[in-house]
Amino acid sequence: MNTIATGTGTIPPFHLAFPVRDIAEARAFYGELLGCPEGRSAPDWVDFDFYGHQIVAHLAPAELTPAQRNEVDDHAVAELARRLEGKLIPPPFPGP
Repeated sequence: MNTIATGTGTIPPFHLAFPVRDIAEARAFYGELLGCPEGRSAPDWVDFDFYGHQIVAHLAPAELTPAQRNEVDDHAVAELARRLEGKLIPPPFPGP
């Protein structure tokens, strides 16, 4: 079995499929923002190489439910965004 090296050891590669509301948004987030290379695709799904793992975004807006949020969650997200602002987090391997 192939494994993928991590900072703390190795793990077997995984496949994860999940619903998205918009394929273009998924491409923008995973492909452009996170830099995951795009693999195969169709009008209603697209797969990405997520650091050696395969993730597949399936167009299925009806399967999504609104996130439950509260003031504590909003504060944690805002604090994380503040801490990450302006910092470039390089991938663990040389990119293309």
